[in-house]
Amino acid sequence: MASAVLTVTGLDTASHDMTPADTASHDMTPADTLPPPGPNYWVAPPCSTYYGQKVAVGEPSAYGAKQPWTNCGYTPHQIRGAYHVSQSGMTGKGVTVAVVDAYASPTMLSDANQYAKITGDKPFAAGQYTQDLAASFTDTAANECDAPGWYGEQTLDVEAVHGMAPDANVVYVGAASCTDQDLGDALALIVDNHLASIVSDSWGEPADLSSELPVYEAIFQAGAAEGIGFFFSSGDSGYENPVEDPGSDMQQTDFPAESPYVTSVGGTSLAIGRHNNYEFETSWGSLLDPLAANHRSWRSTPPGQWPAGYDGSGGGGVSYDFAQPSYQQGVVPNSLATALPNGSTSPTPMRVEPDVSAVADASTGILVGETTLQPNGTTYAFSLSRTGGTSLSVQIFAGIEADAQQAAGHPLGFANPVIYARYGTSGFHDVTDHPLGSRKLAEVRSNYTDPDTKTGPLVTYLRTLGIDGEGTAALPAVKGYDDATGVGSPAWYIQSFQQY
Repeated sequence: MASAVLTVTGLDTASHDMTPADTASHDMTPADTLPPPGPNYWVAPPCSTYYGQKVAVGEPSAYGAKQPWTNCGYTPHQIRGAYHVSQSGMTGKGVTVAVVDAYASPTMLSDANQYAKITGDKPFAAGQYTQDLAASFTDTAANECDAPGWYGEQTLDVEAVHGMAPDANVVYVGAASCTDQDLGDALALIVDNHLASIVSDSWGEPADLSSELPVYEAIFQAGAAEGIGFFFSSGDSGYENPVEDPGSDMQQTDFPAESPYVTSVGGTSLAIGRHNNYEFETSWGSLLDPLAANHRSWRSTPPGQWPAGYDGSGGGGVSYDFAQPSYQQGVVPNSLATALPNGSTSPTPMRVEPDVSAVADASTGILVGETTLQPNGTTYAFSLSRTGGTSLSVQIFAGIEADAQQAAGHPLGFANPVIYARYGTSGFHDVTDHPLGSRKLAEVRSNYTDPDTKTGPLVTYLRTLGIDGEGTAALPAVKGYDDATGVGSPAWYIQSFQQY
């Protein structure tokens, strides 16, 4: 029997919980009643509709200049323009994308349709969105998987994919819980029934916490053989250093993003101009510097103090578990691929992630809309917010991949070989920490003291961009491939598949 056993679980006390950062309908009514949604995150003013629209002239300068206010949340139309999706004319028509998360927001479809109308896009047509849900849900409590905490994740995922590929079919597959076993079952369902050619997943965990790594690998390899591409977020805590992610016990990459058979999508901070034009992009990683009590300076010398001011960053780094795949040879520098997270040198090159990147920084993030608990604490209504994380970037790229598949006229399947074949071409922006030269990039952002109820005095911060970790946890974005942004973000990627 030994050769048939991939893994054994349940023999320790680890939680093995993933965290968030249909071609035909298989709808089922879950046996368990899911809890209602939680409160909204209300975006505080002032904020801009495009990068640099409003400048914080009343706040202290930083790096020799007044800095712009953060944006209120980009719309899909703006992001399509910046990444040249609109210019391609592709809409994902004829392609099916599966979105996999735990549980299922009860208002997901109505929220997505209302959001599309508000942002000037088409709602889902009849039959274009379908769901395949677990027969029952488990571990829904706040001290377990926290089911309501996944609703916003799912809503973002569906709205972002639809925003980038408005004519693609979307099948939402809701796992019974956030455990490795249940999420693995959801992925296996897609492969067993070939529900989609693109599978987008915005969850993961530090690699050494994955209890079913061999099982996932078997699913990914079977999917690759069937022409199914899996896309995973690279994580929202940089190199998973315990300082940046207290849930990690050592510096390491995320799984499943580190798998050689998935496309790992990292994060960026994106500046979109007045005309939906791409202005610049840098790696996602922010340090916060609060406004001083006298309002005449920032509390520390910018960029602020690390790790106290650390506010999330895109995941990446070198894997302990997997050797370098052939598609990374000649693209990923050996000096990087042999530099293990613990500071030692591997005798052979290893798998490095991410593969690609897209907008993730919540302060240059996307507008999102879902039904949430209102500030009065009793009623529920559709509300707008702004969000980000590599949960956003992976859905953006999955939608763009659907457009590229339409342009190619056939399924692209496992995407990494075609992605790396376009390295160094006009298909991608080469994202660096200093896109405008030596000048440091920063924004000013105000938050409500209590964003759930839209109350309290505003708390204002300077946010310095392009700092993906510090010290041994640093993931610098340099010219060429790097472990912060991969080969870069989409430029004329879709057009490279079009037949002329």
